[in-house]
Amino acid sequence: MYNHFIMCDLQVSVKKPFHILRKMVPFLPALLVMLMIFFFSSQPAYDSSELSWSLTEQVVSSVNDRFQLNWTYEEQEQQIIRIEHYIRKLAHFTEFALLAVTLAVPLYHHYVQGVRMFLLVWGFSVIYAFSDEFHQLFVAGRTGRIDDVMIDSAGALFGVLIVWPLLHLLRAKVFIPAHNAKGKNS
Repeated sequence: MYNHFIMCDLQVSVKKPFHILRKMVPFLPALLVMLMIFFFSSQPAYDSSELSWSLTEQVVSSVNDRFQLNWTYEEQEQQIIRIEHYIRKLAHFTEFALLAVTLAVPLYHHYVQGVRMFLLVWGFSVIYAFSDEFHQLFVAGRTGRIDDVMIDSAGALFGVLIVWPLLHLLRAKVFIPAHNAKGKNS
């Protein structure tokens, strides 16, 4: 009898960490996005500029080829100079939109929905944007900029506003009908 109680206690103590782990796994994409943001923010100014210049160069080259604009090398370089700033800001916006989506999905799955989900996702993203800019104050050649926090926050707002109705639609059209069909087959 005593051994039975010990075994039951061991089963409970073993199940609990796995239960917690199972609840945390859906947040791994958000953690990976946060690590990506941290990695990009940790790059010294020179490396960051090189990366954005290279990306802008690829965008300009693709546009030139796709639309057969036949720009000379000098014209392509002028286009790169003209739009590189906007590509950098679009990267900020996109990173935080992705963060918001990867936070919203698991929260919605764990029944944090509606305005509460919106406020948690957007609020966390804004706090992370501030911490990201603060972190950049300690990176060689980088500065923390309030306008970047605003762009990051706008990206997070966009991400949560896009995913919110999609999650609600999926729930209404996919998950609830599937749950109801499973109950009828039993």
